[in-house]
Amino acid sequence: MRAFVRHPADIPIEIEAGERITHAIQRLKNISIGGLCCQSPCFLENGLLVTVRIDLVTPAFMATGRVVWCHQMAKQKFEVGIQFLEAKDVFHAHRVEQLCYIEDYRRKVLQAEGRILDGRSAALEWMAKYAADLPPSSTNDSDT
Repeated sequence: MRAFVRHPADIPIEIEAGERITHAIQRLKNISIGGLCCQSPCFLENGLLVTVRIDLVTPAFMATGRVVWCHQMAKQKFEVGIQFLEAKDVFHAHRVEQLCYIEDYRRKVLQAEGRILDGRSAALEWMAKYAADLPPSSTNDSDT
């Protein structure tokens, strides 16, 4: 059962698990204040401690997490659920959630209107239109 709303994303993410596993840049599938789901080219066992890094925000978002599930989607393609471990990471994930909304807005504007927005312009437009509707960072639903 999920405890937090997941926000869709398709942004680069790096995963590292000590010296044993260092991933090249992968794709973040979704994020919430409780954790995230991302792609991986290899299976990661439950309980494995990992460090995640998202460079799309400044400063870069870095968090320690624990793998809570891993499902094979295709040959050498897995989806991995990672739970944040530290309260500060949960707080900073809200910033990344907002980025996900803004990146989604950029894609929709490009598809619907053919306009290419830089990050700052997209953020300003999105905030003017939708920031008041953003759910609070502690919003619960049936997902984790």
